[in-house]
Amino acid sequence: MKSMLRHVFQMAGRLAWVTLMFASLPALGALVYDAQYPIYDEGKVAHPVSDIQQMLVEANAAGVPVIIYVHGRGDEPEKSFNPKMTGGNAMPRLAAEYGARVILIGWNSRARGEDRSQPLSHIVEAAATLRNALEQIITYEHQVPGGKRPSLLVHSMGSIALAKMVQQQGWPQEQQPIFSNILISEPDADSQNHSQWLSQISSHEPVYVTQNRNDSVLDKSRNSRDPPSNFALGLEPTPPYADGAIYVDLTDALKTKRVVLFKLGAHQVFSKSWMGGNTDTCLFVSKALGVESFDLGSIDGMERVAADHYRAQPMVDQGSPCFRVVGTGGDTE
Repeated sequence: MKSMLRHVFQMAGRLAWVTLMFASLPALGALVYDAQYPIYDEGKVAHPVSDIQQMLVEANAAGVPVIIYVHGRGDEPEKSFNPKMTGGNAMPRLAAEYGARVILIGWNSRARGEDRSQPLSHIVEAAATLRNALEQIITYEHQVPGGKRPSLLVHSMGSIALAKMVQQQGWPQEQQPIFSNILISEPDADSQNHSQWLSQISSHEPVYVTQNRNDSVLDKSRNSRDPPSNFALGLEPTPPYADGAIYVDLTDALKTKRVVLFKLGAHQVFSKSWMGGNTDTCLFVSKALGVESFDLGSIDGMERVAADHYRAQPMVDQGSPCFRVVGTGGDTE
């Protein structure tokens, strides 16, 4: 009997893995990363980094907020537009759910399963692309003073590119913040010693860092770390903490889903379909991606547990106006 049960669990595990693998495969004619054109708009059009200024000018003229999105691991840019891929369709979701113009900063993040080594080998290049994009945004803001600043959403392994950029060149010393807010969503950057690079950003910018101890993607993201005992910042921040950064624990607020016998905890926490109807999370992310400044403590259910540390309570209201628009696709992470 035990042998039979063991066989059933093994087969279920293989089935879940095959399901996830096929969900991650791009279709024929999929978008392919090109280092010369790493920037994408919502219409799936590839651009050189130099086009960012004009994209911001057009968004400002239209009076819509802008989200600069730095993606994580995966077959990008296809993943950010494909609802059939695991964790996919982020670009249309962000645009629809937050009423924003979205600009994707792409990098060569393709990976083999859970192995992080391949995308990590391209982090230096990704950091350079991110720095070039940042310079374009700064130039735009100098030329259009008083315009609404974009928000910056950095997801998962995108945080490693951000960390590398800061470690190599520091954060630009502008008189005013470059972004309305920076939301570092479930960062895959090392938790240990993260304050060394993050403090350089949070001393100039409003920065929010999310945490989900049930994040099933980051829980498996253990290889290629130094020391091996290290783990992802998005699971739990290790002190010392970054001065000025606000850490937001969403563990109790986010939903989990099941694939066969496996329980999946949210990784793409900015997608409303993963919020489980938690209004606190929805309001927090909406404000971080679309408001110049806000008081996180003013959101009901956001409990301040320590200086610059907040925790969202498991309060559910599916009828909240915040959930009027919820994107679809890519829900299996």
